[in-house]
Amino acid sequence: MRTQTICSAGIAFLLAACATTTAPAEDDLTRSIVLHWGARDASSAGSSGADDAGVVIGLDYNSRSWDWLGWEAGISYSEHEDFLLFGVEESLDVVEVDLGGRATYCGWADAGAGLLPYGSVGVAALAMEGRDADSGAVGAYVRGGLCYVFRAGFTLGFDLKFLASSSDDVETYGQFTLQFGWSF
Repeated sequence: MRTQTICSAGIAFLLAACATTTAPAEDDLTRSIVLHWGARDASSAGSSGADDAGVVIGLDYNSRSWDWLGWEAGISYSEHEDFLLFGVEESLDVVEVDLGGRATYCGWADAGAGLLPYGSVGVAALAMEGRDADSGAVGAYVRGGLCYVFRAGFTLGFDLKFLASSSDDVETYGQFTLQFGWSF
């Protein structure tokens, strides 16, 4: 139930963010909606020495309000599976909603299209289901990436993200994702 509530709140927040942003100057692509897909490697207090690898999918919205400075919001889902002794398998599902500040270098882009390296820091709320019990946590993250924005607004790139949380289920994680999106 907690996961569904956080997912619903995250999606509503992203839709509200898209609807309330101001229109960019002509031929300037300052906002993006991006789909991430990749791998997340989480470490936890209860892990048996090996980290839990999982698949992650996410949806982010970002906007540059000034020349290079802006903000981002996103929601992601990951699934981690442990293979324990005697073939017993446990899983952990993690839903994350995040909000942060973002800096984008626009010197290699022309009217918003081109190569855009970026970095960001922010906070994240996590809802976890599985293993022993359902739980929630708050964490801080840092991320960076590189994307190419084509003239038509299509974006393609990669993203690295690291998070430290207050939970014993997921203390830290690192993730690498490919991103596909649209800038407008």
